[in-house]
Amino acid sequence: MRLFASVFLALGFFLLSTFQLTADERPAIDAKKLIGKWEGDAVGVKAVDGENKTIFEFTADGVIKLKVIAGNVTISNDGKYTLEGDKLTIITQLGKDKEAKSVATITKLTDTELEWLNNGKMTEKWKRVKEEKK
Repeated sequence: MRLFASVFLALGFFLLSTFQLTADERPAIDAKKLIGKWEGDAVGVKAVDGENKTIFEFTADGVIKLKVIAGNVTISNDGKYTLEGDKLTIITQLGKDKEAKSVATITKLTDTELEWLNNGKMTEKWKRVKEEKK
């Protein structure tokens, strides 16, 4: 139960963070490159056993699917996102009556890498998940 609470709080922490760069530092962002699945370490979560990772899936219609895996605990949440310039806004539900909004500044977006500045202090890095061919 404690691990579940930690994972949920870490997800909430991420979603409530706000990020910014000056206009001169902002790269041009190709929005089409954001579409797909991205994976990285679970934000602020460390399980004793098993894997730790966070997966984001951005769809072309503005839906984001979030999954945090910490050991044998998996938490999923869906929401909406918008991308304006280098500003990525994510809105999800935290519980029945609480909405979480996060505005991240993308600092790097390539075919395989995604980076953003977390809370103006920490860069978070993500790798594209290769889709399996059917």
